[in-house]
Amino acid sequence: MDSAAVRKFFEENDQMAKLLGCEIVDIGEGSASVRMPVRRELLNGVGTLHGGALFSMADYAFAIAVNSHGKVAVALTCSVSFLQPGRLGSVLLADAKTVAVTNRTALIEVRISDEKGQLIGSFQGTAYRSSKDLSEIA
Repeated sequence: MDSAAVRKFFEENDQMAKLLGCEIVDIGEGSASVRMPVRRELLNGVGTLHGGALFSMADYAFAIAVNSHGKVAVALTCSVSFLQPGRLGSVLLADAKTVAVTNRTALIEVRISDEKGQLIGSFQGTAYRSSKDLSEIA
C-alpha cells in the first residue's frame, strides 16, 4: 500500500487523532511523523500536557508506521516514558520508526520532541501483524 493510501486511510478513519488535532507530516515504509499542537483542552490538572494525550499521539504515529507495511496491524503492548512536560502553545512531533518486523510481529519506537528538538517522551510498541491487507478494509 503506498503512503498516499495509508495517509488517506488514517486521516479518514482515526477519530481520536482528529480530536487531538494530530496532523500526519510524513509516511515512509515502516515510518511516520505526526505533529500535534499542545492546546488548553489537552492539559492535565497541573497545567502540562496530559500523559494520555502524549500517549495517544505516539500511538497514532505507531499505528501509521506499523500499518505502512501494508498488513493490518494492531498493538499487543505499548509503553511510554514521560521525560519532559509538554507545554501549552508548543508543537510536538512524534517520529515513529520500525525497529524489527516479522510475518506476525513488529517493534516500533517513537520519539516525541518539541519544536526546539527537546525530547519530551519515548514510546515503544509491539504489534501483531495479521495476514489481511490494509487495502481490504480501506
